[in-house]
Amino acid sequence: MIIHSFAKINLALHVLNRRPDGYHNIETVFQSISLKDRLIIRKSPDLKVTTDNPEVPEGKGNLAYRAALLVKKAFAVKENVHIHIEKRIPMGAGLAGGSSNAAAAIRGLLKFWKIGPEKRKVKRILRQLGSDVPFCFTGGTQLGRGRGERLTPLPPFPKYFVVLVNPGIHVSTPWAYKSLKRNLTQSKKIANLTKGYADLLKKRLTLREFLHNDFEGIVLKTHPAIRRIKTSLRAFKPEGALMSGSGSTVFALFRERRRAAGAARYFRGLGHFAFLSTTLGGVRS
Repeated sequence: MIIHSFAKINLALHVLNRRPDGYHNIETVFQSISLKDRLIIRKSPDLKVTTDNPEVPEGKGNLAYRAALLVKKAFAVKENVHIHIEKRIPMGAGLAGGSSNAAAAIRGLLKFWKIGPEKRKVKRILRQLGSDVPFCFTGGTQLGRGRGERLTPLPPFPKYFVVLVNPGIHVSTPWAYKSLKRNLTQSKKIANLTKGYADLLKKRLTLREFLHNDFEGIVLKTHPAIRRIKTSLRAFKPEGALMSGSGSTVFALFRERRRAAGAARYFRGLGHFAFLSTTLGGVRS
């Protein structure tokens, strides 16, 4: 069985207060994109997770392995599988590659083992695996609250061509949150994301006015290479550009494929990971 595992971007990311459990409350608009990994699921005497990227952990170190264990336990499954992940989404890039793999593994295993829909059990598993995993399970365009796991579907985001540029820099998410204590910016922040998104669709707001990421200030200041990428992307005249998550990928949204393809070629020529993608209405196998 083959299951596709789609990346995400954050069209807006506002960091709120620190919670008693040490995490932060956030408000974000998640958006699925067509950049994807591929999971191949086969029967196996033992539970195994392997990848084609030596930098990605295998076995128990992979979030998809933990996802499979949780599904087996929740639904009392005795069979085992070998999950092989063909990686295309960069690691530690703010695109939820690991979370997407875990969510895709759950979608795939529910089909592979012919498990009927038990939404409460599935939701419990998703939330145990991480803040982005519940969104990656369904995808589309959704408002995320809490740690990002409390989801509200939003009207579909218009189709854009998405250029993703990653300089190969790993940005630590715990470091990014810790650094925000001193550097959190309120500039251009929309107070009510639901209303702001509705205004965007009604063209009362431009895309540039809506796009916002609280992590950008500290990350772009600390990593000039990421700042240069965002500045250079603007030369191709996208509708808007933003860093996704806590970095290090910067994305730009284009109406015209030709212009987007030119930007992707330019950054590949500089030696960066550069992908041409599109926005998606939801995930699919």
